[in-house]
Amino acid sequence: MRLAGVQKPSYRKLLAETRSIAAVEFAMIGPVLFFFLFSILLLGIAQFWQLSLDDAVRNAARQVSIGAAITSAGVQNGSAFVTAVCNEFGQAAPNCSTTLQYSVQGAASFTGGGITPATLNAAGQLSQTATFSGVTVSEPVLIQVVYPLPIALPLVPLGLVTLNGTPAIVTAVALVAEP
Repeated sequence: MRLAGVQKPSYRKLLAETRSIAAVEFAMIGPVLFFFLFSILLLGIAQFWQLSLDDAVRNAARQVSIGAAITSAGVQNGSAFVTAVCNEFGQAAPNCSTTLQYSVQGAASFTGGGITPATLNAAGQLSQTATFSGVTVSEPVLIQVVYPLPIALPLVPLGLVTLNGTPAIVTAVALVAEP
């Protein structure tokens, strides 16, 4: 039975309709586009943090190299090192002085049991944290610094963001302390 004035929808008319094609295409492509834009933004932030940390640790390592952060007894001043790094890197990273992990080791040589590099576990923790050992003049020094990432993004793999598979940014400097 057919009601007066009501017509059956024609599928041919619906298929011929083109007014909403752009909206449907955007609904299919839009999430992928926004994911890529968001990923590019995150990679840019991660690279900025990495470069800022590299530069800050390199400048603090120069202070260690010329003896500016070494006390008269030849012992490394840990708070001066952290302050030197965070004065420069803290502009880009929140809570630098409380979350920064570091290991500064000096020995007669890099080989033969002199310096044992600290390792980074899967949680982003340095095996030798806040250590300053044996930094004296004319000896090799290994400086390792780790900054845990303050943000966790479940959709972006951490290996993609930090390139080391851990939720942290890592940098290291090897030098010889000058007289």
